[in-house]
Amino acid sequence: MKSLLNFFFFICFSTATCYAQDGMLDSSMLRLKELKFFSEKAAIEKVFGAPKKITEPKYECGFHSEAEQGQKYYQLVYDNIVFIGNDKEKYIIDSLDFRLDKTLTVRYGKWNLNSKTSVDDFVKIFGEAIREDFIDQEDGTTSMALFFKKGDDAMAFSFEGGYLVAMHYWSPC
Repeated sequence: MKSLLNFFFFICFSTATCYAQDGMLDSSMLRLKELKFFSEKAAIEKVFGAPKKITEPKYECGFHSEAEQGQKYYQLVYDNIVFIGNDKEKYIIDSLDFRLDKTLTVRYGKWNLNSKTSVDDFVKIFGEAIREDFIDQEDGTTSMALFFKKGDDAMAFSFEGGYLVAMHYWSPC
């Protein structure tokens, strides 16, 4: 899956259409339950309990690379959600799989992003211009990325059968 996601972003960055002008994310509008996009570990544990495990990913590059950023990063691993960060920068959603919990919802302002969100719903939320940014993957899913406002990082969204199934954080190397 990681190699497929990396290929997706390689293709995405080699084409200008991936940078949809009106299709950008405002991290201040994202909420998972009552959690803000940037949340402290204690707040995450209050909502989800203790993580099943805590790992140190050791990425070679990117915004969560110990080598590049000069500090350690940790993943808080739950059944269908992984948070990444540290106590200094706080934690963000690294990946989330809606297939494992159909009741899970991410709020984006007044909209819900969940397993019932169709591609058409997604386009209504983020603008018609993003429609051309969807890429069909070999595994049968359709993916697209939305960059964060004033940032070089993005959230990738995967759709299966026309409905949202997963989201993954991405930062450039």
